[in-house]
Amino acid sequence: MAERANESEALAVAVTMTGTVLVDSEPEPGQALLVRGLQLALESGRDDMAVGSFSILYGSEVLRRRFGEARPWHDRGMEFLAGRELRFGRAWIDGLRSLEGLYRGRWTEAADLAMTCCDVPLPLFRALPLIVLGTVAARRGRLDAFEHLDAALADAEAGGGVLRLMAARAARAEAAWLRGSSTRALTEADAGLALDSALANPWMRGELMAWRRRAGGGGALERPIAEPYALQLAGDWRGAGAWWRSMDCPYEAAWALADGDDEAALREAHQAFDRLGAEAARRRVAQRLRVAGVQAIPRGRRATTRAQPFGLTSREREVADLVIRGLSDSEIAAHLCVSRRTASHHVSAILAKLEVGSRRDVAERCRQVPVTP
Repeated sequence: MAERANESEALAVAVTMTGTVLVDSEPEPGQALLVRGLQLALESGRDDMAVGSFSILYGSEVLRRRFGEARPWHDRGMEFLAGRELRFGRAWIDGLRSLEGLYRGRWTEAADLAMTCCDVPLPLFRALPLIVLGTVAARRGRLDAFEHLDAALADAEAGGGVLRLMAARAARAEAAWLRGSSTRALTEADAGLALDSALANPWMRGELMAWRRRAGGGGALERPIAEPYALQLAGDWRGAGAWWRSMDCPYEAAWALADGDDEAALREAHQAFDRLGAEAARRRVAQRLRVAGVQAIPRGRRATTRAQPFGLTSREREVADLVIRGLSDSEIAAHLCVSRRTASHHVSAILAKLEVGSRRDVAERCRQVPVTP
């Protein structure tokens, strides 16, 4: 109808929305429509829609773990944003970049970037960064994972869309399973799969199915899933591991090895989780090795080290010093030129890493083992 009426702006909207719906299930046709919609948006001066197209094109490649193909869309989007007052667009792209960091095992970088996106006053843009923060916390064995994941689910339900809802459920299934609750993990995975449709992303569907299987769920696949997940669920953990390694996804590659029953593969997975700082997964694999009668299992370096015994990031060490000095969240926010919400997230993470219940305990805990820069 827009073409017949020669309405270029309406055509840009129609083409972009159609591409957005289609890109998860049929990436090539969906991306072709998004590229066309991007050009139409640029021609009609719809900067907001152009940023959305850049973000979706970048995000669709990230979700498929095609990081080389994703980078040009990220760079073009950031170049387009330079000099334009489009705060939400920056948050959208940065949230996707934090997801890329999560997938590639760059968790500190991912969490730091995600933290900067949590103050955007729209659930659509907050949900994904909160999922990243919660997932990193869960993998590192921290106690505050579900604080982030509860907020992520609430934002996804309030307006994040089906893809973010499925991602939130997958992250919650993983976090529950890492804590040892297979029942809750299965419930979360089933809740995510209940949202599934023919147009859903096969990578997200595969992630949910993988955690469902680890939690003890069975059943046949009703819809296609991404190849590495299909290999994994078919029992070809070596093939799945090779796929994940070729995609630069070290955590998933380690889980492919851990899903096997070979001692050498389990040891390799244990070492990989240790290198990543994936303390929760490392403990699970260590337990499997002990049950199998394996001796001399390395204890692992844990998330804490001599140089930085609590695993705080440089920003968290700065915030911890301000907490020790008695500053409130509002005062910390003013001191660091960030929002109060960001300051509160940092304080929450610090309390969890130090394993203390209140701000008053931070100074005493740090005195026990000095927090060094």
